[in-house]
Amino acid sequence: MKILKQLFLLILFLLIQPDKTNAQTSISFDAGVTYNKLDFNANNINVVMTSKQGYITNVNIDYQLTRMLALEASPGVLQKNYSIKNNTDIYQNINNTYIQLPISIKYKIKLIINRLIASGSLGTYYAYWLKSNIDGLAPNIFDLSLDTENNEVIKLERIRYTHGFNSAQDDRSELGWAGKIGLEYKVINSFSCSLKGHYYQSLTDQQKHTIELQQPRYNRTFAISLGLGYYFN
Repeated sequence: MKILKQLFLLILFLLIQPDKTNAQTSISFDAGVTYNKLDFNANNINVVMTSKQGYITNVNIDYQLTRMLALEASPGVLQKNYSIKNNTDIYQNINNTYIQLPISIKYKIKLIINRLIASGSLGTYYAYWLKSNIDGLAPNIFDLSLDTENNEVIKLERIRYTHGFNSAQDDRSELGWAGKIGLEYKVINSFSCSLKGHYYQSLTDQQKHTIELQQPRYNRTFAISLGLGYYFN
């Protein structure tokens, strides 16, 4: 958390003393795919957690502070999905949708190739857990049958439902740090296209601490996106 405080102080300092001669604002729209991993120790060797794809859409608003530095806000919607499976083919696909606001300091540099700009940004984000949809395969304890040796067999059935949030258990607010790298090509002076790689690391637990020795759950999300931008001169 100390690093986050220092980053906020740096952003505040740059906002107080911007280089007005280079001030420029740009806005862009990005869309792409996410790849999320839930860092969680289930303490069960029969349970496997795997990463799962999702989507990301966001708007980037850049305010140029100096010739090479900009302040960037990127409100948007993204999914942080994952799957849980055991050794009996029972599984759940958890599709979690968040609205998110990263605020970053962005460093930009022009490359040798004309109109091509490379960038890297680092900052913090706040995300709100909007909804959670779950589908998978689960046992139906009310539908029993007998095998050839007269042993009871529990049948598996498809499940699909929307998770009902529990205010005493689910922590729907998420804080973390964000990083981004990108390549931007100015098609003309005012319009550009871009390719970006994103990384979001949560620093807060997905669940509230309700029991002793509870294992925390942290989202670690990668994304790649394509975008279109416009510069206001």
